[in-house]
Amino acid sequence: MIEKFQIFETVERYCEDKPLFLIDIRMKPGNKIIVIVDGDQGVTVEDCIQLHRHIESQLDRNVEDYDLTVSSAGMEMPLSKRRQFQKNVGRKMKLVFEDGKNIEGKLLSMNEDGIEFEYIIFEGEKKIKKKTTKLSNFGWNEFKEAYVIPSFN
Repeated sequence: MIEKFQIFETVERYCEDKPLFLIDIRMKPGNKIIVIVDGDQGVTVEDCIQLHRHIESQLDRNVEDYDLTVSSAGMEMPLSKRRQFQKNVGRKMKLVFEDGKNIEGKLLSMNEDGIEFEYIIFEGEKKIKKKTTKLSNFGWNEFKEAYVIPSFN
């Protein structure tokens, strides 16, 4: 059986000198291997093809057959690595908290402790709402998930 650590080490070695980084490896029944990567400047189809070829060169189908998929982290996937936050500074995002609440705003910066986030809150009664821009720092463990909100401008 192909082991996850084997794929992990292969991908990590490949990405060492490239602007790509590993997001996740999913091992499914039937030796179905899914490798998800991201990149500091995004991920191209060619990046996925080259990584796919590299992983295949490290495995032997004559010993054990497998189904390999290499893809980029999609917009629907939450950010899971701090490196993803760094590349998305300045972009609009949605933060989801443990209690189910979420806020949308702009990621201003990130550091070892967490992120600086700007968002708008509405205060006041139903008919008279005051719009206020709020700046908050959130520690890495203060929110459950973060998603980039695509901009089509």
